[in-house]
Amino acid sequence: MMQVPAGRPLAPEPGALRLDVWEVETEPDVVYVYEVGTDDAAFESHINNAPAQKFGEIMNDLVEDWTMVIPFGHSVAS
Repeated sequence: MMQVPAGRPLAPEPGALRLDVWEVETEPDVVYVYEVGTDDAAFESHINNAPAQKFGEIMNDLVEDWTMVIPFGHSVAS
């Protein structure tokens, strides 16, 4: 597994605590992004801001069937 600890977001958002990106050698076409926020409101604010919306548009153009799997606040392992 290769992990890039991105740490704090480049442009801090209220409630944003951490951002990590990693790949697993046995999943060659998969990239995982793990974001940590303070609560559901921070998460909703993040996914609805302009940079996140632009990221979604770019991903829709570049990657087939990309998806957000589990919001942090709803993760059992968190």
